[in-house]
Amino acid sequence: MMINRLATVLCALALLMPSLLLGGSPRAARAATEPAVRLGFLGTDVSSGPLYAQASGAYARAGLHVVLKPYRKAFQPLAALQSGDLDIGFADIISAVHAIENGVPVVILAPAAIYDSRTPITVLLAPKNRPVRSGADLNGKKLAVPAPHDLGEIATRNWIDKHGGNAKTVHYVSNIGFTDIAAALNGGQVDAAEMSEPIKTEIAPQTSFVAATFDDIAPKFVIGVFLARKSWIAAHPALAKRFTVAMSVAARWANSHHAQTAQILARRYHTPPGVIATMVRATYPERLTAALIQPVVDVAARYGVVRPIDASTLLP
Repeated sequence: MMINRLATVLCALALLMPSLLLGGSPRAARAATEPAVRLGFLGTDVSSGPLYAQASGAYARAGLHVVLKPYRKAFQPLAALQSGDLDIGFADIISAVHAIENGVPVVILAPAAIYDSRTPITVLLAPKNRPVRSGADLNGKKLAVPAPHDLGEIATRNWIDKHGGNAKTVHYVSNIGFTDIAAALNGGQVDAAEMSEPIKTEIAPQTSFVAATFDDIAPKFVIGVFLARKSWIAAHPALAKRFTVAMSVAARWANSHHAQTAQILARRYHTPPGVIATMVRATYPERLTAALIQPVVDVAARYGVVRPIDASTLLP
Protein backbone atom coordinates (compact mmCIF):
# COMPACT_ATOMS: atom_id res chain seq x y z
CA MET A 1 0.00 0.00 0.00
CA MET A 2 1.42 3.34 -1.07
CA ILE A 3 1.79 5.82 1.77
CA ASN A 4 1.58 9.46 0.79
CA ARG A 5 5.10 10.85 1.09
CA LEU A 6 4.01 14.38 1.93
CA ALA A 7 1.75 13.15 4.70
CA THR A 8 4.58 11.04 6.03
CA VAL A 9 6.99 13.98 6.15
CA LEU A 10 4.46 16.25 7.82
CA CYS A 11 3.62 13.56 10.35
CA ALA A 12 7.30 13.03 11.10
CA LEU A 13 7.80 16.74 11.74
CA ALA A 14 4.82 16.77 14.06
CA LEU A 15 6.23 13.84 16.00
CA LEU A 16 9.39 15.78 16.68
CA MET A 17 7.71 18.96 17.91
CA PRO A 18 8.65 19.53 21.55
CA SER A 19 5.18 20.75 22.41
CA LEU A 20 3.83 17.31 21.74
CA LEU A 21 5.94 15.84 24.51
CA LEU A 22 3.48 17.18 27.05
CA GLY A 23 1.12 14.61 28.54
CA GLY A 24 -1.93 16.68 27.67
CA SER A 25 -1.09 17.02 23.97
CA PRO A 26 -3.84 16.83 21.35
CA ARG A 27 -2.31 13.61 20.01
CA ALA A 28 -2.40 11.97 23.44
CA ALA A 29 -6.05 12.92 23.73
CA ARG A 30 -6.74 11.53 20.26
CA ALA A 31 -5.02 8.23 21.17
CA ALA A 32 -7.47 7.85 24.04
CA THR A 33 -10.46 8.07 21.69
CA GLU A 34 -9.18 6.02 18.73
CA PRO A 35 -9.14 2.21 18.59
CA ALA A 36 -6.16 0.42 20.10
CA VAL A 37 -3.63 -1.04 17.69
CA ARG A 38 -2.96 -4.70 18.53
CA LEU A 39 0.65 -5.50 17.70
CA GLY A 40 2.46 -8.85 17.95
CA PHE A 41 6.22 -9.22 18.43
CA LEU A 42 8.78 -11.81 19.57
CA GLY A 43 11.24 -12.03 22.45
CA THR A 44 14.20 -10.95 20.33
CA ASP A 45 15.99 -7.65 19.89
CA VAL A 46 15.25 -7.92 16.16
CA SER A 47 11.51 -7.53 16.72
CA SER A 48 11.63 -5.25 19.77
CA GLY A 49 11.27 -1.97 17.90
CA PRO A 50 7.71 -1.58 19.22
CA LEU A 51 9.00 -1.79 22.81
CA TYR A 52 11.34 1.10 22.08
CA ALA A 53 8.66 3.07 20.24
CA GLN A 54 6.42 2.78 23.26
CA ALA A 55 9.14 3.54 25.83
CA SER A 56 10.52 6.52 23.90
CA GLY A 57 7.08 8.07 23.50
CA ALA A 58 7.04 7.74 19.70
CA TYR A 59 3.64 6.06 19.73
CA ALA A 60 2.17 8.56 22.18
CA ARG A 61 3.43 11.51 20.13
CA ALA A 62 1.85 9.95 17.05
CA GLY A 63 -1.47 9.72 18.84
CA LEU A 64 -1.36 5.90 18.88
CA HIS A 65 -2.55 3.57 21.60
CA VAL A 66 -0.60 0.37 20.86
CA VAL A 67 -1.27 -2.83 22.80
CA LEU A 68 1.81 -5.04 22.62
CA LYS A 69 1.33 -8.81 22.51
CA PRO A 70 4.47 -10.97 22.95
CA TYR A 71 4.79 -14.40 21.32
CA ARG A 72 7.28 -17.22 21.95
CA LYS A 73 7.27 -18.80 18.49
CA ALA A 74 8.10 -16.98 15.26
CA PHE A 75 5.11 -18.17 13.23
CA GLN A 76 2.56 -17.03 15.82
CA PRO A 77 2.25 -13.29 14.99
CA LEU A 78 1.54 -14.05 11.32
CA ALA A 79 -1.01 -16.68 12.32
CA ALA A 80 -2.64 -14.18 14.67
CA LEU A 81 -2.81 -11.64 11.84
CA GLN A 82 -4.59 -14.17 9.64
CA SER A 83 -7.10 -15.01 12.36
CA GLY A 84 -7.81 -11.34 13.08
CA ASP A 85 -6.34 -11.39 16.59
CA LEU A 86 -3.73 -8.77 15.60
CA ASP A 87 -3.76 -5.63 13.48
CA ILE A 88 0.04 -5.54 12.99
CA GLY A 89 2.56 -8.32 13.53
CA PHE A 90 6.25 -9.13 13.12
CA ALA A 91 7.41 -11.64 10.52
CA ASP A 92 10.81 -12.45 9.13
CA ILE A 93 11.19 -11.12 5.59
CA ILE A 94 10.86 -14.49 3.83
CA SER A 95 7.73 -15.50 5.76
CA ALA A 96 6.29 -12.08 4.90
CA VAL A 97 7.01 -12.40 1.17
CA HIS A 98 5.74 -15.99 1.13
CA ALA A 99 2.49 -14.92 2.79
CA ILE A 100 1.96 -12.02 0.39
CA GLU A 101 2.67 -14.17 -2.67
CA ASN A 102 0.20 -16.79 -1.45
CA GLY A 103 -2.65 -14.37 -1.07
CA VAL A 104 -2.64 -13.72 2.66
CA PRO A 105 -4.32 -10.27 2.93
CA VAL A 106 -1.39 -8.46 4.56
CA VAL A 107 1.05 -5.77 3.46
CA ILE A 108 4.43 -4.60 4.70
CA LEU A 109 3.96 -1.52 6.84
CA ALA A 110 7.41 -0.92 8.36
CA PRO A 111 10.86 -2.54 8.62
CA ALA A 112 11.94 -4.26 11.84
CA ALA A 113 15.74 -4.70 11.84
CA ILE A 114 18.61 -5.27 9.45
CA TYR A 115 21.38 -7.85 9.45
CA ASP A 116 24.93 -6.51 9.24
CA SER A 117 27.76 -9.00 8.79
CA ARG A 118 30.03 -6.77 10.88
CA THR A 119 27.82 -7.46 13.89
CA PRO A 120 26.01 -10.79 13.35
CA ILE A 121 22.91 -10.77 15.50
CA THR A 122 21.72 -14.21 14.32
CA VAL A 123 23.97 -17.29 14.16
CA LEU A 124 23.84 -21.07 13.95
CA LEU A 125 24.52 -22.92 17.22
CA ALA A 126 25.19 -26.59 18.01
CA PRO A 127 25.27 -28.67 21.21
CA LYS A 128 28.26 -28.15 23.47
CA ASN A 129 29.40 -31.78 23.12
CA ARG A 130 28.47 -32.22 19.44
CA PRO A 131 30.07 -29.32 17.53
CA VAL A 132 29.39 -28.78 13.83
CA ARG A 133 32.36 -27.87 11.65
CA SER A 134 30.95 -28.11 8.12
CA GLY A 135 27.72 -28.38 6.21
CA ALA A 136 28.35 -32.10 5.80
CA ASP A 137 28.14 -32.54 9.58
CA LEU A 138 24.43 -31.67 9.36
CA ASN A 139 23.52 -34.13 6.60
CA GLY A 140 20.51 -36.13 7.76
CA LYS A 141 20.31 -34.20 11.04
CA LYS A 142 17.57 -32.15 12.73
CA LEU A 143 17.87 -28.38 12.74
CA ALA A 144 15.69 -25.92 14.68
CA VAL A 145 14.50 -22.76 12.93
CA PRO A 146 12.01 -20.12 14.09
CA ALA A 147 9.30 -20.93 11.51
CA PRO A 148 8.78 -23.22 8.51
CA HIS A 149 10.48 -21.97 5.32
CA ASP A 150 11.53 -18.77 7.06
CA LEU A 151 14.71 -16.73 6.83
CA GLY A 152 16.44 -18.98 9.37
CA GLU A 153 15.74 -22.08 7.30
CA ILE A 154 16.75 -20.46 4.00
CA ALA A 155 19.99 -19.17 5.53
CA THR A 156 20.96 -22.56 6.91
CA ARG A 157 20.07 -24.40 3.71
CA ASN A 158 22.20 -21.96 1.77
CA TRP A 159 25.09 -22.28 4.25
CA ILE A 160 24.96 -26.10 4.34
CA ASP A 161 25.06 -26.36 0.55
CA LYS A 162 27.90 -23.86 0.31
CA HIS A 163 29.97 -25.62 2.97
CA GLY A 164 30.07 -29.23 1.84
CA GLY A 165 26.65 -30.52 2.87
CA ASN A 166 23.34 -31.38 1.26
CA ALA A 167 20.48 -29.31 2.69
CA LYS A 168 17.90 -31.63 1.11
CA THR A 169 18.78 -34.27 3.70
CA VAL A 170 18.21 -31.98 6.70
CA HIS A 171 15.02 -32.18 8.76
CA TYR A 172 13.77 -28.79 9.99
CA VAL A 173 11.92 -28.31 13.27
CA SER A 174 10.00 -25.12 14.08
CA ASN A 175 7.93 -25.92 17.17
CA ILE A 176 10.56 -25.14 19.81
CA GLY A 177 10.29 -21.86 21.74
CA PHE A 178 13.31 -19.55 21.90
CA THR A 179 13.87 -20.16 25.59
CA ASP A 180 13.83 -23.94 25.10
CA ILE A 181 16.52 -24.10 22.40
CA ALA A 182 19.50 -24.82 24.70
CA ALA A 183 17.70 -27.75 26.31
CA ALA A 184 16.64 -29.07 22.89
CA LEU A 185 20.22 -28.90 21.62
CA ASN A 186 21.88 -30.56 24.59
CA GLY A 187 19.04 -33.02 25.11
CA GLY A 188 19.44 -34.42 21.60
CA GLN A 189 16.11 -33.12 20.28
CA VAL A 190 17.91 -31.18 17.53
CA ASP A 191 21.48 -31.07 16.23
CA ALA A 192 21.73 -27.33 15.51
CA ALA A 193 19.60 -24.20 15.82
CA GLU A 194 19.46 -20.75 14.28
CA MET A 195 19.23 -18.24 17.14
CA SER A 196 19.10 -14.47 17.59
CA GLU A 197 19.72 -12.05 20.45
CA PRO A 198 19.35 -11.89 23.39
CA ILE A 199 18.89 -15.68 23.67
CA LYS A 200 21.95 -16.23 21.44
CA THR A 201 24.32 -14.70 23.99
CA GLU A 202 22.38 -16.04 26.97
CA ILE A 203 22.82 -19.67 25.89
CA ALA A 204 26.32 -19.26 24.39
CA PRO A 205 28.04 -20.94 27.39
CA GLN A 206 25.79 -23.98 26.95
CA THR A 207 26.29 -24.31 23.19
CA SER A 208 28.97 -24.19 20.50
CA PHE A 209 29.15 -21.62 17.70
CA VAL A 210 28.82 -22.96 14.15
CA ALA A 211 28.60 -20.03 11.74
CA ALA A 212 27.06 -16.67 10.96
CA THR A 213 24.94 -18.25 8.22
CA PHE A 214 23.36 -14.95 7.17
CA ASP A 215 26.78 -13.82 5.89
CA ASP A 216 26.36 -16.16 2.92
CA ILE A 217 23.24 -14.25 1.82
CA ALA A 218 24.62 -10.70 1.79
CA PRO A 219 26.61 -8.33 4.02
CA LYS A 220 23.47 -6.36 4.84
CA PHE A 221 19.74 -6.98 4.38
CA VAL A 222 16.46 -6.61 6.23
CA ILE A 223 15.72 -9.43 8.67
CA GLY A 224 12.08 -8.79 9.44
CA VAL A 225 9.17 -6.48 8.89
CA PHE A 226 5.89 -5.49 10.47
CA LEU A 227 2.89 -6.63 8.48
CA ALA A 228 -0.63 -5.23 8.73
CA ARG A 229 -3.97 -6.66 7.69
CA LYS A 230 -5.29 -4.99 4.54
CA SER A 231 -8.74 -4.67 6.07
CA TRP A 232 -7.29 -2.85 9.09
CA ILE A 233 -5.38 -0.39 6.89
CA ALA A 234 -8.49 0.24 4.79
CA ALA A 235 -10.48 0.98 7.93
CA HIS A 236 -7.74 3.06 9.61
CA PRO A 237 -5.47 4.63 6.95
CA ALA A 238 -4.44 7.53 9.20
CA LEU A 239 -3.41 5.16 11.99
CA ALA A 240 -1.35 3.14 9.51
CA LYS A 241 0.49 6.26 8.30
CA ARG A 242 1.18 7.45 11.83
CA PHE A 243 2.43 4.00 12.83
CA THR A 244 4.94 3.93 9.97
CA VAL A 245 6.30 7.33 10.90
CA ALA A 246 6.42 6.47 14.61
CA MET A 247 8.50 3.35 13.86
CA SER A 248 10.93 5.45 11.83
CA VAL A 249 11.31 7.92 14.69
CA ALA A 250 11.72 5.04 17.16
CA ALA A 251 14.40 3.42 14.98
CA ARG A 252 16.47 6.60 15.09
CA TRP A 253 16.06 6.77 18.86
CA ALA A 254 16.87 3.09 19.48
CA ASN A 255 20.01 3.17 17.33
CA SER A 256 21.43 6.01 19.41
CA HIS A 257 20.19 5.02 22.88
CA HIS A 258 21.62 1.56 23.57
CA ALA A 259 21.83 2.16 27.31
CA GLN A 260 18.11 2.89 27.52
CA THR A 261 17.10 0.03 25.20
CA ALA A 262 19.31 -2.34 27.20
CA GLN A 263 17.31 -1.47 30.33
CA ILE A 264 14.09 -2.15 28.43
CA LEU A 265 15.35 -5.57 27.30
CA ALA A 266 16.47 -6.42 30.82
CA ARG A 267 13.06 -5.55 32.28
CA ARG A 268 10.96 -7.15 29.56
CA TYR A 269 12.87 -10.39 29.05
CA HIS A 270 14.60 -10.67 32.44
CA THR A 271 17.90 -10.76 30.55
CA PRO A 272 20.95 -10.89 32.88
CA PRO A 273 23.11 -7.72 32.92
CA GLY A 274 26.13 -9.69 31.68
CA VAL A 275 24.22 -10.79 28.60
CA ILE A 276 23.00 -7.26 27.90
CA ALA A 277 26.55 -5.93 28.17
CA THR A 278 28.03 -8.39 25.65
CA MET A 279 25.24 -9.21 23.20
CA VAL A 280 25.10 -7.90 19.65
CA ARG A 281 22.50 -5.18 19.35
CA ALA A 282 20.05 -4.89 16.49
CA THR A 283 20.16 -2.01 14.04
CA TYR A 284 16.82 -0.55 12.97
CA PRO A 285 16.40 1.03 9.52
CA GLU A 286 14.46 4.26 9.38
CA ARG A 287 13.02 3.23 6.03
CA LEU A 288 12.76 0.12 3.93
CA THR A 289 14.50 -0.04 0.53
CA ALA A 290 14.48 -2.64 -2.25
CA ALA A 291 18.23 -3.05 -1.85
CA LEU A 292 17.69 -4.34 1.70
CA ILE A 293 15.18 -6.94 0.50
CA GLN A 294 16.41 -8.20 -2.87
CA PRO A 295 19.41 -10.36 -1.79
CA VAL A 296 17.45 -12.52 0.64
CA VAL A 297 14.47 -12.83 -1.73
CA ASP A 298 16.83 -14.01 -4.48
CA VAL A 299 18.24 -16.77 -2.24
CA ALA A 300 14.75 -17.85 -1.14
CA ALA A 301 13.63 -17.96 -4.78
CA ARG A 302 16.57 -20.21 -5.62
CA TYR A 303 15.23 -22.70 -3.06
CA GLY A 304 11.69 -22.40 -4.35
CA VAL A 305 10.30 -20.89 -1.15
CA VAL A 306 9.15 -17.71 -2.92
CA ARG A 307 8.78 -16.79 -6.57
CA PRO A 308 11.39 -14.53 -8.20
CA ILE A 309 10.25 -10.99 -7.57
CA ASP A 310 11.37 -7.40 -7.92
CA ALA A 311 11.70 -6.31 -4.29
CA SER A 312 10.54 -2.79 -5.11
CA THR A 313 7.00 -4.16 -5.62
CA LEU A 314 6.93 -5.09 -1.93
CA LEU A 315 7.60 -1.59 -0.64
CA PRO A 316 4.80 0.27 1.17
